[in-house]
Amino acid sequence: EPGEETLQFYYLLDVRNPAPGPVTTAPPFTFELPQGARCSPLEDSSPLAVVNGTSVRVDAPFPPGSTYLQIGCELAVNGGSFDITHRFPATLEQFVVLVKRVRDTKLTSPQLTRVQEMPAQGDVYIAASGPSVPAGQPLVLSLTGLPHHSAVPRWIAVTLALGIVFAGVWAGTRNTGEAPDERKRLLAQR
Repeated sequence: EPGEETLQFYYLLDVRNPAPGPVTTAPPFTFELPQGARCSPLEDSSPLAVVNGTSVRVDAPFPPGSTYLQIGCELAVNGGSFDITHRFPATLEQFVVLVKRVRDTKLTSPQLTRVQEMPAQGDVYIAASGPSVPAGQPLVLSLTGLPHHSAVPRWIAVTLALGIVFAGVWAGTRNTGEAPDERKRLLAQR
């Protein structure tokens, strides 16, 4: 969900254990979130999920059935585009991405096989899906057309401020061309 200079995103993962008993993974089930993101587990997430900075770890063992990992994140973005690359420790059998379209927001990835726009609750969302991604392989998503403030006005203001400072320094150190004796004579005449 793009905002003004921010990006809010959510991971809704369903980790399935088809075995009749608990399963411990080796190595532990961990993955990294984008650098600079502030993340935390959502209310309905499994208590096995631990978020530490940008690292997510699931304390084993996984119980039989589904373990739901739900993580919410917010990230500051400085431009109109952002690339996300993820490597998950298990195979993603299928993935779905939903992006709220704001102005010209676009979602691209070589791994997307289906992309469409759909209206919902007065907004338009980009819905995309893709096939299986093997464990450890990167899932790459690119967002463009994100709302952001142009840096041009800021640079113009800084340039004008520096120009005013330099003009003040120049005017203060400028020699008026009057000799000290001439000044005294003019003061005496006045």
